[in-house]
Amino acid sequence: MFGPRRFRILQKLTSGEPAELYLAEDRHLCRPLTLKLLHANTNYDPIAAKLLEREARLLARIDHPNVAAVLDLGVLGTELCMTLQAVGVDGLSEWLANNQPGQAQVLAVLRQAGQGLAAAHAVGVVHGDLIPARVRIDRFQNVRLVDFERARDLAPEPGAWERQGPPLLVDLNYAAPETRDREKGRHDRLSDQYSFCVLAWEALTGRRPPHDVEQHVGLRGHRREPAYKVLARGLSHNPTARWPDMDQLLEALERAGSKRFLF
Repeated sequence: MFGPRRFRILQKLTSGEPAELYLAEDRHLCRPLTLKLLHANTNYDPIAAKLLEREARLLARIDHPNVAAVLDLGVLGTELCMTLQAVGVDGLSEWLANNQPGQAQVLAVLRQAGQGLAAAHAVGVVHGDLIPARVRIDRFQNVRLVDFERARDLAPEPGAWERQGPPLLVDLNYAAPETRDREKGRHDRLSDQYSFCVLAWEALTGRRPPHDVEQHVGLRGHRREPAYKVLARGLSHNPTARWPDMDQLLEALERAGSKRFLF
């Protein structure tokens, strides 16, 4: 149990259910950190508590600088609380709006987000709902992925509490087509890749990818915009037509970024 005066809340970072993120100060250790607390509507919901516990266990499997590291799970007052390393105040959308970064900076941030996603996939964890708010960026342009409560465990331990948890609403603007059936939807590394490509396209162009993205790229190929083709492959409606994994997508995006690259 955490003492009632252990943490000082500095700022709410995200809102929503089943939990919210706060920037805080650890008064004992004199350092900033992130608190994840159940939303007021779910404080006494045992399923929400199990989801937070499950998220902490999944995060504990991932050791990568671009995924927020879990520090502890305990009770703060009467609330279940997960403590994480400090993450940036800005989500991807706020960072883009506040800083108006150049193309090279945007690509560097996207590369970090993609590397964090690849690290999760490497240990059998699928994020499940990657959207701009879950890509946190600090003032040094360090990126950390957060909010794995909708994550999928690709190799669950036998007998664990319903490993995948109950279905939760996701943002359909970033969801892969095959995931949209809440009961039978397919959630895997390739559906995460699709979500990454949506937010990457949006970050680089300022608009959502068109529905007919592959045809769109074919018509515009004469403009020598290689990153369009990289992202378009990841946005294929057929999962098997996407990149085999995030590492190969990131390598292709790196090569594309070294060429003439105009959106």
